[in-house]
Amino acid sequence: MKCLFVCLLIVTVTAAPAVAQPFQLGAELQEGATFDERNLPPERITGWYEIPDWLAGTTVRTKVSSILGLSFKSVRERTRGYQLDAQGGIWSPCLPFKYDIDHRTTIDHAFIATEEVLDSRPDRVIVRLDGILIRERKSDHKIISTTQSDETHVFRPGPNNTINASCSIGHYYDSKGKHLYDSQIKATYTEHLIATFKPIDQDDRHNYRRSFIAYLRNTGLRKLIPDDQPRSVWDDIQDQGR
Repeated sequence: MKCLFVCLLIVTVTAAPAVAQPFQLGAELQEGATFDERNLPPERITGWYEIPDWLAGTTVRTKVSSILGLSFKSVRERTRGYQLDAQGGIWSPCLPFKYDIDHRTTIDHAFIATEEVLDSRPDRVIVRLDGILIRERKSDHKIISTTQSDETHVFRPGPNNTINASCSIGHYYDSKGKHLYDSQIKATYTEHLIATFKPIDQDDRHNYRRSFIAYLRNTGLRKLIPDDQPRSVWDDIQDQGR
């Protein structure tokens, strides 16, 4: 098997017994079904998290490497940082994202279902990614394999507007939730900044501004609501009580 989200790196594995299914996958995402992007889990904003400024903006990576000296082509573009709070903090939504990896006769659809920040510091951010990798055969659009995983990635600022990332912990499951293996090889990659941070209020999928303001209100962070947003009497009462 191959490492899921850091671009299919070959890994050493250790066998493990079956465990609880990490995701509830229907028959439409199992091997043998016809792939349809509409069958992927819905993309909903489930929360927000603050990030350091060096992690904000749009980046691209072109390859992933392992400690074995192997490198694999992996082109992926990623945007982080959608909103600014009243104190200048940059925030990103907890929002599923997906990207495709073309292998000529097959195509891998990587869907990151959840993104959880485990630790955030000025010089390091640790993130857990849970997701699904679906390999589709181009000739008939049939699903060849479906793999589920959770991985822990560590991001650090690098020189010349780069981000150095590594994945050292990964757990992998088949389409029915059976534990396949745990990765034992560290993978690394570098993201290069291609566009600086710019707030994104909304697009054709979400109203990020409205979601962010609602999140600050619902989590008791009303003091961080941007000054250009209207405040209610209830907001003032809550602030006075803190």
